[in-house]
Amino acid sequence: MTTEENKPEQQQQQQPEDPQITKEKLEELRLKIKEGINSAGEHPLITSYVDSTFSYLQNIHDKMTAAPDKKAAAQEIADEITSKVENWMKSRQQASTADSKPIEEKPSEEK
Repeated sequence: MTTEENKPEQQQQQQPEDPQITKEKLEELRLKIKEGINSAGEHPLITSYVDSTFSYLQNIHDKMTAAPDKKAAAQEIADEITSKVENWMKSRQQASTADSKPIEEKPSEEK
């Protein structure tokens, strides 16, 4: 009984690309994103943001790759990200609170 699913060429075509993240794939993605959102390089802040984000992702990748205990490393990374998000939210709330305070008039200087 020969079906399409049993043909080797069919199986080969259906296999997904290797999901393993590599430094090369991260670099390729970083360059594509930079090209897509800042192709002319007119906005150095965007370039800096993309570069720092991918540097952070590369550090996470390296940590997971080198970790003997993947579950502990993943938990450490998750805790770090949670802490960063919580700190960011607090700073946003503080900035929002500061923005909503009434502006006090400064006394006019008499000459």
